[in-house]
Amino acid sequence: MRLYEVNDDENIVKDITYATNSQNPIDFRDLKSNDSIQILLETSAADLVNIFLHI
Repeated sequence: MRLYEVNDDENIVKDITYATNSQNPIDFRDLKSNDSIQILLETSAADLVNIFLHI
């Protein structure tokens, strides 16, 4: 929850409403990036890179 203390200026209220409601939408792909399999793939790829850098 966010609370904003504003005066009676209607333009500020509209600006805040527009700014807080025009955020980037979350796509299913964004949520999938936190999946345990995706995290495992990421860490495994990082491990491979580290192996090749130390050879």
